[in-house]
Amino acid sequence: MGLTFMARQCPAKLNHCKQSFKVYALHTHGPVPGGITRTDIESKNFTFIETVNATYLSKLGQTPQINQANTRFVVNSSGAYFAFEDTGACVALTSVLISYTYCPSILHNGVAFNMVAAPSSDQQNITVSGKCSEKASPYPINSTLSLMCLNSGKWATDDKVTCKCSAGYELVGNICTGEINVQDFYLYSCATFTQTFFW
Repeated sequence: MGLTFMARQCPAKLNHCKQSFKVYALHTHGPVPGGITRTDIESKNFTFIETVNATYLSKLGQTPQINQANTRFVVNSSGAYFAFEDTGACVALTSVLISYTYCPSILHNGVAFNMVAAPSSDQQNITVSGKCSEKASPYPINSTLSLMCLNSGKWATDDKVTCKCSAGYELVGNICTGEINVQDFYLYSCATFTQTFFW
């Protein structure tokens, strides 16, 4: 998550004033009917992510400077709502950029792997099962079709993970395509012609 914001320096006499704000997330598996309510917030269903501190502070009458902060968090659902809590800070949040890293859908040696969200660290790499593309089967027949998705969003490719095209098809790129037309070739034998001449 990328955050852009401006913050004003707290006056020394205001002990309750803060120069930071907190970020929370509510993990969901789809839109919450009716949206997020005060009850959702007060019931502490949101998970704390991080406290964001301002690097550049402006005083009253000064031109505010832009602060930028990045934070990472683990997503364990198909969706999420985010909340920003300001308790006594003079903060203007100007932009929020949400992004995630994923391993894209690929075809590797005839094996299809679907897109999957990348793990948050290299200690949690994900093993993803694949399946042979159309007109293909695992090779060897009992081999395991799986690759590891790294936290960088790249696949740890393995040349041993492969599918073999069915008879009559060939692997072009990573897809079994183009049924091969096998023509019958006839061998014509020519009988030896001999002729005897008598004088």
